Amino acid sequence: KVLSAIFSDMREAHVERVETALRIGYTEGEGIPQLMQRVREAGKVNARGAETIARTAVTHISTEVAQETYARNADLVAQVEWVSVLDSRTTDVCRARDGKRYDLDDGPRPPAHPRCRSTTSPVLADFPPPKRETYNGWLRRQSAEVQDEILGVTRGRLFQSGGLTVEQFVAKDGSSLTIAQLRAMFPDLFKRAGV
Repeated sequence: KVLSAIFSDMREAHVERVETALRIGYTEGEGIPQLMQRVREAGKVNARGAETIARTAVTHISTEVAQETYARNADLVAQVEWVSVLDSRTTDVCRARDGKRYDLDDGPRPPAHPRCRSTTSPVLADFPPPKRETYNGWLRRQSAEVQDEILGVTRGRLFQSGGLTVEQFVAKDGSSLTIAQLRAMFPDLFKRAGV
């Protein structure tokens, strides 16, 4: 879905050449720089576009391989956990999904957007999952300044004193909620946060 949106602006002949280039490069074990070069040559796209396509495709292919592995080991794998990168560049949707668990044949999978860096991890049936820090917990440990930088000042205040979690800043479809939408949903929390 994400790659389709990226490819929608390309001519059909270029899309086919890019898909072939990505398959060859991935099969050959090439890294992002080599894949980018293949995409640039095949699709007549600029460096930034080639990098976006290469990174998104690698995430997509890796997720598909992992999903197939989980399916073939369904007797061992009970669920799939979304794993996001814990840093300031992580998107709203990936922050909200971090640590969420989904059935093997249900739920979203990376890439959630172009250049998505998220991945999945199996939750084994007979073993307790290892404890790991989610994005929400990681962000709680950061300073108010870092929280404001990542979330924006209003969302930062709601997170700090209003009691909202990173999950609550995102709609069920993965889109970011606007400040107006959040205000309509949580008017008391806005008052408590002083925003």
